[in-house]
Amino acid sequence: MELPQWNCHSGTVRQLLRFIVVWKKLGTKLKEHLFCMSDLIKNNVLINRDFYEELEFQTARSSGAGGQHVNKTETKVELRFHIQGSNLLTEEEKNLIFNKASTYINGEGVLVLSSQKTRSQISNKEDVIKKFYTLLTKCLTIPKKRKPSQVPPQAKAERLKSKKVNAQKKANRKYDFRTED
Repeated sequence: MELPQWNCHSGTVRQLLRFIVVWKKLGTKLKEHLFCMSDLIKNNVLINRDFYEELEFQTARSSGAGGQHVNKTETKVELRFHIQGSNLLTEEEKNLIFNKASTYINGEGVLVLSSQKTRSQISNKEDVIKKFYTLLTKCLTIPKKRKPSQVPPQAKAERLKSKKVNAQKKANRKYDFRTED
């Protein structure tokens, strides 16, 4: 069987995740190819960082419908990432994550994400990895500062002219009852 090839600089996240699943099924190391995920992240926030070494995965039984099968299989995947223990993040980045993703961080300072969307453990693992990278990107992307735009002089003159016209209209509506005899 020929191994799939994937170019890190082109393709979508979904294609990458499918690529990872194929490699996993073929018995190759997932962590060796996960670094390509960082090339897909916008704003170059996570370029060339392999977080797989620092991620912990746990499986559990999913809740919800599914009959007897759901009671026997562990399809829910939980991802744990110890933020303070990470060697790949700077102190500033760690603080940004603590501030922006505090709802996902437990009392021990561990980022916890889970997925139980599908009945497949592999699909749920793909989903939780995607959630992790999306969350990191949102946390580490610094929004651009808004520059207040200048109102053009012509627009100012137009606005003042319309105000004067409206004021004159309203002034003409007034009737002075005292002047009439």
